[in-house]
Amino acid sequence: MPASPTLPRPLYDIHISPFPEGADAELRYVVEAGTRSFVVTQPVRVLIEALSESSDPVRVRRSLLEETGVAMSDGELVGAIARLPRALFVESEHTQDNGLLFVPMPILKQAWVAWLATRLQHAYDRRFLIAVALLAAVALPLCFQEMAAPRVLTGVSPLASATLLLALAVSALGHELGHAAACARFGVPPGHIGFGLYVIFPVFYADVTRAWRLAPARRVIVDLGGLYFQTILLLLAAPLFLAGFASEAMYLFFFYNAGAMLHNLSPVFKLDGYWLLADLARIPNLHRRTFAYILHLLHIQRLGADQLQPRLNLILLGYGILVAAYFFYLGAYIPGWLSSHVAPGLVDGAGNFSHALERFAAGAWLDAFGSATKGLLVVLAVGLPILLGLLWVARLAISAFRIFTERKQSPFFP
Repeated sequence: MPASPTLPRPLYDIHISPFPEGADAELRYVVEAGTRSFVVTQPVRVLIEALSESSDPVRVRRSLLEETGVAMSDGELVGAIARLPRALFVESEHTQDNGLLFVPMPILKQAWVAWLATRLQHAYDRRFLIAVALLAAVALPLCFQEMAAPRVLTGVSPLASATLLLALAVSALGHELGHAAACARFGVPPGHIGFGLYVIFPVFYADVTRAWRLAPARRVIVDLGGLYFQTILLLLAAPLFLAGFASEAMYLFFFYNAGAMLHNLSPVFKLDGYWLLADLARIPNLHRRTFAYILHLLHIQRLGADQLQPRLNLILLGYGILVAAYFFYLGAYIPGWLSSHVAPGLVDGAGNFSHALERFAAGAWLDAFGSATKGLLVVLAVGLPILLGLLWVARLAISAFRIFTERKQSPFFP
């Protein structure tokens, strides 16, 4: 008789809590393992808890039978474990799923973020919220009216430029602290704050993974927390802007903040607008479930009857159309942008390299080095975003391929 297999144990201290009601009525749970979170059904929760306590297949199968009524052989149990998220058992640089966030770099440790968030959470007191709303209703329209007035930008001094960059960095950091403070307000510990590249855009980010423990209405407040704190910073700067102090630098400060806030509200990428829509609709994994539903409509991948609900399907279809329209727009816009901006930049960079070769042949090595350096900087400035964009498209294609080739789920994992 063959010996029973030794089962793998999760590498992390597992935290499991009920997942607030989603778009479907089935009871689900949030499993937190390290920096990852997963929404699972009750049988999966029982399996993970059993594996956390023992690697003995007899004890694990007994736990499943007692709590779920599911009787499994050793082979079925090993197959069920193979379908669990790999990040529960394997520790690597890919353990944290950062989506389209490249080279994330923590800049504020969790302890520092928690200390700041604890003190900033009072910004969510009802009276403070009402005061901010009233001030924003009065001051921000005046600021935007001032921004809309015709003006000629004559240039910003080096000191004003440095101050503007610092102010924009503080504003971006304040945005992330807004998310962290909302978590602290509801008793959920925030994680670290870092910096990275999202697709091709430099961004700050906050680890608020534990916000999944909260009810959808509270997660909505966490989603809006960054924009709320940015609004507070704009209100603090509004008197200076309206008084004409450093008018060009203040104009650029308001312009970039307004643009960043609108960009963050986009639901296409996993920015604030995406999480806001997902939490309002109560649909976790909105991207993945939308793609799976589109494949179902195209008769490429079948979904179970429990995954086909009128309200849910309508939201997924509408979101899928929105995302498709956005990418069709990009497809129509990018060729013109490449021809009018990128091509001249590459030609300019090639011209600098040609000039560098000529100067090098003439013996003017220092001049040649300067031209080569300028050409390299131009090519990098133009080519690096394109390269990152191609990497992003490749990553999307890989994710789509994984969903397309995913095996049909067993009844144990509905």
